[in-house]
Amino acid sequence: MACRLMHTLLTLTVLISTLISQDNSRNRINQNNLHYLTNEDYITGEDGVIRMNVNVWGKVKYPGTYLVYDNIDIVTTLSIAGGPSRGAKLSKISIISKNGDKKTIDLDELIKKNSIQSIGLRPNDTIYIEESLLYSLTSNSNFINTFLQ
Repeated sequence: MACRLMHTLLTLTVLISTLISQDNSRNRINQNNLHYLTNEDYITGEDGVIRMNVNVWGKVKYPGTYLVYDNIDIVTTLSIAGGPSRGAKLSKISIISKNGDKKTIDLDELIKKNSIQSIGLRPNDTIYIEESLLYSLTSNSNFINTFLQ
């Protein structure tokens, strides 16, 4: 019985140490594959692809900071963030740069004109998609119920 318990403990110890060493080596590989270029705005990996961080906020499925390739278009960036959520106001998307410059674009119009590539994103830009007023009124309040009563 004691021998069996000792064998089980030894097996568990080996298994846990193997899992920990795999996790540590995976972290080391990820850190070693990224090399910072000038001023940490751009990052390049061993594959030679230049990447940058872009923030996506507001009415998207997965808001957050994303490491994307340089010269990415806005539709691809929003797709990486899960795409616009219901109620997203695509006619008024703000792009705020690191230095505070702000531009507003009409994504519906850009798609109609097939000029998505005309919007260049820079490192640490923040894309913000507002919620439409109608969606806000119908989903976030009991406006309709109150009106009907």
